[in-house]
Amino acid sequence: MRRFLGDRRLPALVAVAIVVFAFWRALVGGGSLVSHDLVATAAPFDAHRPASYTYENGPGDPINIHAHWEPLADDIRSGEFGWWNPSLGGGQPSLKAGVPIFNVGYLFAPGWFAPGLVAAIRALVAVGLMAGFLRAIGTGRIGALAGGLAFGFSGFMVGWMNWPHSSIAALAPGLLWALERAIQDPRLRRSVPIAAVVAAMVWANFPQVSLYVLLGAAAYAVVRVAPELLTGDRSRPLQLALVGVIAAVLMVGLAAPHLIGFSEYLDWADTSHRGQGPNDSSAGAEYLLSALAPSVWGADAVGAPWFGEGNWVEFNTHLGASVLLLALAGLGAGLVDRTRRSVTAALAVVGLLGVLIAYLGGPLGTAMDSIVGSQGGLMTQAKVLIAIAAAAMAGLGVDHWASSWHEGDRSHVRSGVRLAALLGSVAGIAMLPSVRHWFQAARAAGTVEESVATSTVAVLAALAVVGVLVARWRRWVRPSAAGWALVSIVAFELLFFAMPVPTIVSRAERLHATPAHAVVQQALDPGERLAGEGRTFFPATTSHFDIDDARG
Repeated sequence: MRRFLGDRRLPALVAVAIVVFAFWRALVGGGSLVSHDLVATAAPFDAHRPASYTYENGPGDPINIHAHWEPLADDIRSGEFGWWNPSLGGGQPSLKAGVPIFNVGYLFAPGWFAPGLVAAIRALVAVGLMAGFLRAIGTGRIGALAGGLAFGFSGFMVGWMNWPHSSIAALAPGLLWALERAIQDPRLRRSVPIAAVVAAMVWANFPQVSLYVLLGAAAYAVVRVAPELLTGDRSRPLQLALVGVIAAVLMVGLAAPHLIGFSEYLDWADTSHRGQGPNDSSAGAEYLLSALAPSVWGADAVGAPWFGEGNWVEFNTHLGASVLLLALAGLGAGLVDRTRRSVTAALAVVGLLGVLIAYLGGPLGTAMDSIVGSQGGLMTQAKVLIAIAAAAMAGLGVDHWASSWHEGDRSHVRSGVRLAALLGSVAGIAMLPSVRHWFQAARAAGTVEESVATSTVAVLAALAVVGVLVARWRRWVRPSAAGWALVSIVAFELLFFAMPVPTIVSRAERLHATPAHAVVQQALDPGERLAGEGRTFFPATTSHFDIDDARG
């Protein structure tokens, strides 16, 4: 058993197994993942949806996603593809939805299978890139796996599943990984991975999220090299700056076809600049409470609101109580460790930027709004930075507590715990007004008991983490056993949140063409599209039946 647990391939196998398990109904169970992708589909949110709600009468967003990719893949396979072909998606140019590298799955997978396959691949890439970044900063395999899972199944990745937001976010750890390698060894060839990752983010086409990620990456690089600037050694920072300039030039070349077309079609659909500002469009600090448990506010995106001001994916973020505790442990341990201090401080700054922009607002929020433009008056997509930082620091925390300590090192462990407790206490005190705000709103809506009840798993996960850390401190468990136990807790809590969210249609429920579809096909002349305000057929499935659809 010890030899099996020490196998270098085990973390990778565990990551693949967890992703397959999360999407098993869509991947191996014969089910089809409908590209609805809103947390409103999951318990307990679905209990607050009106009884009259059906997917047929649901939001038009699914049509803008899945129904775009399948006919686009058909065009590519038939050789009729044009760079900015306006014949798809209700006249929306074909590349307006970008070209996320994950959506290559549509080229070779059946239409009913592709959404689940793409979602699984994206999650696995997010886990793998975060694990690779953590390995690059010296984290062990178990800690890297924990951090990867924490990010791949975070609220941002799950809430925006199959949207361009998550396609960009999944690549973000890869940018930090490429940057870290350049910081450690600033050779000119290090510019190539940086340029490739950024270009892939540009092609995925959600500029706001890309700019937030680039802001976080720039902050990370500055904090990482700051110690050398302070000592007067500017040779490596100058080399890194040259690498950055070359990477920018290469990126523009790689992304040029998309950038040129995008500038022409800037006013189309969701990726356009829709700011009313400059203004401060953060959500408010009280919504940070959703990082602990997804049901704290529970606003439903498509039905009657449970309570709260906005839909789940925009306002709320979910990191997991276990991830937050481990991130706090990693922050404390990293700041007292000279070898990891700059890395830990850089990750903390990345997370702080996300908090400031998405939830606290102020001058930074106003400045960013003037640059990127708010989406419907919100800047909460900056919470991607919070997910990145928390997941990475949680990986550092697991690595620290899964390491073998010598007797003399226990003083450093104790110092890290004290610092983490201090920082956690400061954050808790700062959140007291938000807790009071939440309690008043929940009591007015009559949802206090329900909110607490649906947060049971988060509380149990937090207690389990504390139990493992105490057992590790008292040497009741081996370091590797403690590490795997923490990975299990993180995976259980996040899968408990993530698995109900994707809308899975079983094999028996999968839609088939009906006589009504045949009537519409015969009525449409070549080049005509199905239009109208109503939802004539199940959203996002008309493309299955070769019906061009102009809705959405």
